[in-house]
Amino acid sequence: MIYSVASLLSSLQAARKSLDISAGNTANANTDGYKAKAASQREGAGGAVTVTITNDVSPGPVYEKPGLGPVEASNVDYAREAVGQITARRQVDAVSAAIKTYDETLRNTIDILA
Repeated sequence: MIYSVASLLSSLQAARKSLDISAGNTANANTDGYKAKAASQREGAGGAVTVTITNDVSPGPVYEKPGLGPVEASNVDYAREAVGQITARRQVDAVSAAIKTYDETLRNTIDILA
């Protein structure tokens, strides 16, 4: 049962990391030349969830900035960030419910044995 708790906690940490990456992207969406980052989650050894962060190297739109000439804008996609944030939030909700169920089951087991 300890392995299941470790898996749940690693999933919570992965969701937090995904939200952090998305929040950083959203905060820098109006920064010229900013390249978005992406967080992908995978199951690792023992059911632990690992997060891999990659940089999106695709170019942002180019626009004319007075006095500077052509400037590359950020390549952050608000729609992708919104979906990523909603997904991470749902992951937190699901893991929280699983932890609550685990806690209730453990309590009931202790009550039965006592």
